[in-house]
Amino acid sequence: MQTIALTCYNYKEVNKMPQVIFKKMSVEDNIKFIKTIINDKNNYIDIYQKTISLFPELTNIKNKSEITEIVTNYYNNNINNLEYDVKKYNKNWNKYNNRFFQELTKYLEIKWPSNHNIIEATVGIIPVCPRYLKNFTFSVHDGIKNEFLIEICAHELCHFLWFEKWKELYPNCPKNEFESPHIPWIYSEMVVDPILNSKNLQKVFDNQKHKY
Repeated sequence: MQTIALTCYNYKEVNKMPQVIFKKMSVEDNIKFIKTIINDKNNYIDIYQKTISLFPELTNIKNKSEITEIVTNYYNNNINNLEYDVKKYNKNWNKYNNRFFQELTKYLEIKWPSNHNIIEATVGIIPVCPRYLKNFTFSVHDGIKNEFLIEICAHELCHFLWFEKWKELYPNCPKNEFESPHIPWIYSEMVVDPILNSKNLQKVFDNQKHKY
């Protein structure tokens, strides 16, 4: 039988809240992301279709080296929009940042890891919003409406801390099981809605019910 490790959590302890910082995704990272999808479209078939809708020219490429030129052109033509969205996303999320982390850490009864007090969120021309558990970062695309942006942030940040709690309770669980299609990953997707729609966390978002 596996031993469960528990940590005493002081609700009244005041900690410096972590901060989500949005920044522009580099053109190199944007190209790398799109290349990954195009070069391995059989494993990313749904995302591939969304990628083609962003970059229609990719349907007619004769050489995969053209991906760099196509994505670079789109990136440079939309750089002002990306910079605008970076400012907007930072402003919109900052309204909730401290209260959200305070309530989330209370709910899960675990501190936010001190080595991840800055959570980087890159903004690029990409079809989806991936998260990276290893380094506590995530990415979003441009043109997101405020309500959806808040849902994305809350959802991914909840995942980060929930897996910290999972590691505390089940320290022998392999980290590869934190991703699809393993059971811990399935559980992580199941718990986000009830956590973020709980009473105190809903107060953070002015009692607006969302599908997280």
